[in-house]
Amino acid sequence: FKESFLSEIDYLDKSKDGMDANIPFTKRDDIISIANKIAKLEQEAISDTLSLIDNKILLQAIKILDKASTINIFAASNNLLNAKEFQHNMKRIQKDVRIHQLHGEVLFDAYLAKSDSCALIISYSGETLSLQRVMTMLKRHNIPIVLMTSIGENKSTEQVECILRLATREKLYSKIATFSTDTSITYLLDVLYSGIFVKDYDNYLALRRKASQLIELERTSSSKILNESDI
Repeated sequence: FKESFLSEIDYLDKSKDGMDANIPFTKRDDIISIANKIAKLEQEAISDTLSLIDNKILLQAIKILDKASTINIFAASNNLLNAKEFQHNMKRIQKDVRIHQLHGEVLFDAYLAKSDSCALIISYSGETLSLQRVMTMLKRHNIPIVLMTSIGENKSTEQVECILRLATREKLYSKIATFSTDTSITYLLDVLYSGIFVKDYDNYLALRRKASQLIELERTSSSKILNESDI
């Protein structure tokens, strides 16, 4: 506990010197200044997230996701949108990822989750009531859970052992947008996808290339940068 507490204090102290994730620009900034500030904020969010990664926990999360017949994603609001690209990438390597978002049905989905599936919960606050109920249901059926949440303890971290931490700079409501959190979530999902991809690298790469070449026939370009002749 002491080690975790000191790590969190160190993280929060370092974050004070970075961009304000809640109000990264003002009405007086011109568009180029805003562009630079958003770029810096998102770069800091990725660096923050990388610094919070625990190698052992990350490998555990990748193992859970890779082993599962189905990955069930439960989240709220725009976090569901962040998960869409992960679902798309995983589909291209024949991994079944299901995003549960229909209001009133997520608890049924958790109850009906297959025994050889797993769950990925995305919750910045870790306190969303509907996700708390989902986690309780999943645990009742011994479904492995990977949690993505902010630093510190919350009601979700009390229920899960495999926890991936998100950059934690944003307040719940007083902000222009969820720039930092969205970047952190997307980055972590990209890392998880890459960790699964590298387990069968040659086959997955061949699968993606062959499928795209056979199906995406309308994707052409005269640009030398985009030219595929070296493949």
